[in-house]
Amino acid sequence: MLCRAQTLKGYTLDSLDGAIGKVKEFYFDDQYWTIRYLVADTGNWLKERQVLISPYAMVAVNEEKQTIEINLTRKQIEDSPPLDSDKPVSRQFEDAYYGFYGWPMYWGGPNMWGAYPFIVYDPEKWREAVRSEKTWDPFLRSSHDVTGYHIQAADGGIGHVDDFIIDDETWAIRYLVIDTRNWWPGKKVLISPKWIERVSWIESKVFVNLPSEAIKQSPEYTDETLLTGDYETSLHIHYNRRAYWVDDPGGKEQATTMLIKLSTGKTVSEAAAALQAAVLANNFGVMQVHNLKETMAKKGVELARECLIIEVCQPHQAKTVLDQNIGISTALPCRISIYEEGGKTILATLKPTTLLAMFNAPQLAEVAQEVEDTIVKIMKEAAAV
Repeated sequence: MLCRAQTLKGYTLDSLDGAIGKVKEFYFDDQYWTIRYLVADTGNWLKERQVLISPYAMVAVNEEKQTIEINLTRKQIEDSPPLDSDKPVSRQFEDAYYGFYGWPMYWGGPNMWGAYPFIVYDPEKWREAVRSEKTWDPFLRSSHDVTGYHIQAADGGIGHVDDFIIDDETWAIRYLVIDTRNWWPGKKVLISPKWIERVSWIESKVFVNLPSEAIKQSPEYTDETLLTGDYETSLHIHYNRRAYWVDDPGGKEQATTMLIKLSTGKTVSEAAAALQAAVLANNFGVMQVHNLKETMAKKGVELARECLIIEVCQPHQAKTVLDQNIGISTALPCRISIYEEGGKTILATLKPTTLLAMFNAPQLAEVAQEVEDTIVKIMKEAAAV
């Protein structure tokens, strides 16, 4: 899921034994433009030090509750290596911090997350990974400090950094939100860090090798804009740039732009019951419920985690689609999976808009979007606590 940094600011941080504070800002490195730490505002608790939380400890972002679940106890956080409030994050501190928690060091390899191009939570894989000689020295920047930096196009200034769009699966900064109101009549646009030529940290300027006219004509971004796969694709097509989901193999299981995922504090069975109720409340129907674990057990194969697959359909919309192209039946009905992952319950589905786009049927785009919007609504209702 793509989230605005300003939206996450103020979210409550829920540890294993209660809330520890709220999100204050983020530290990111200037090589991969990836969030390395969340800075917590803990009020009067540990007020004499910076409280940093690594993405390795961030279990889930819950939009409904406006929380980020932290897989740490208050005592672990209190006992972790301290960093004075007025001190920068040094390599010495990071060595001690990662050593304390036993996490693999993100700078210990040639990829965004060390040995991997995406964050790995499984300790077994940490032990399997061989630390590469291709280490690098991270330089961390503050999201608060970089907000307001001026953007310099190939032929002049065009705006300033207003916000950051963060991918909460890889914790990469996917886009900078650029406010151009001081240059042109009110418009915000998105620019990928991959399109940045260089940054002058002294001058507080970001240089992009793009003409100002191309930026001016790019798809507009507003705070209400849904960052769908279609929107992102149109943005990359406009700039004729290679998409990040092509360059980052596995970073989002190679299909995040096709996948809608929500997490919930409910059990798999509780989420399934809530989902089926939400399906009916939104004038869809449940066609079938598959218990993958039970089905595989009958075949003599043991699946460790719970996984339910619920097939849902809106008959009238399905008929509209099938009347146009019966071949789309291969992508029907819509399937919502509910499963356990990393100590949480996940609801996930493939985006109908992306699936139908594979059939080259632009006349069905509106129907696909209606279905997708309803599916997302159903999933959010089911995930709500």
